[in-house]
Amino acid sequence: MNKKLEAKNIKPLYERLAGMPEYPSVVSFGDCISVDTGYGFDENSEIYAIARALMPWRKGPFRIDNFEIVSEWNSYIKFNILAPYINIEDKSVIDIGCNNGYYSFKMLPFNPKKIIAIDPWPIFYLQFLFMNKFIGSDKIEFRLIGMEDMTSEGIKGDVVFCLGVLYHRTDPIAALKEIKACMNDGGELFIDNLVIMKEGYYALCPPVSYAKMSNAYFIPTVDTMRSWLERAGFKHIELIDVKKTELTEQRKTDWIEGLSLDSFLDPNDDSKTIEGFDAPVRAYFRCRRVDGKR
Repeated sequence: MNKKLEAKNIKPLYERLAGMPEYPSVVSFGDCISVDTGYGFDENSEIYAIARALMPWRKGPFRIDNFEIVSEWNSYIKFNILAPYINIEDKSVIDIGCNNGYYSFKMLPFNPKKIIAIDPWPIFYLQFLFMNKFIGSDKIEFRLIGMEDMTSEGIKGDVVFCLGVLYHRTDPIAALKEIKACMNDGGELFIDNLVIMKEGYYALCPPVSYAKMSNAYFIPTVDTMRSWLERAGFKHIELIDVKKTELTEQRKTDWIEGLSLDSFLDPNDDSKTIEGFDAPVRAYFRCRRVDGKR
């Protein structure tokens, strides 16, 4: 067993899931990933109790029979921005910072060869195991590691998704090089990152926190983000979209613990964070690893 699963707050949940049967289900991969088991699970069921014990649910939403897991993020908003560009049929995919696997599950209808979903947080791994008791996919391999471990673990892929991760890295260019090293020649990267809406080559380096995130280290302009990708060796860099994070996308729900976006913004001016910086905006890029002169 992975040592992370031996933690006193994780092991009982892991053992509870290990004893949980699989429930072959009719699965719908809509905005809300929905499973219908035929058992009519509702808020009085043991399944509901397990789902609540696995809080906080950051990514989703999911529905199991008669109850919905209302995640902090309506993650389909981000996925739907990228979906028209996704071509992963018969390709190996890496989902970096996969959280509970919502995006990996959403990719299954695109017929990938396999998906390696990586995230170092055991509670998200348990959420993945829980949902896969219903979805039953054998194409997703969840690795309980960080992106810095990909090379030593020998992970390689044709298409990589790195969503909402880079601003948590203290050295973004080094992180991008780590991503590139795990990609096959010609491989494609989809990445989003927080950006500041200014022209030129600048990056915000918050002294304490950004939107109450103490682990948000560098927030670049779009130009700077592009230059980071170039310095890391990526080619054919395309800006797909730039989108402000709205309260319809990220908000506090009954399925998380603690605060969310509405508490991270200035109560008198929602165009600013609580620290006085511009409110969160994300830029979405795709680019390629191209060896040689192509």
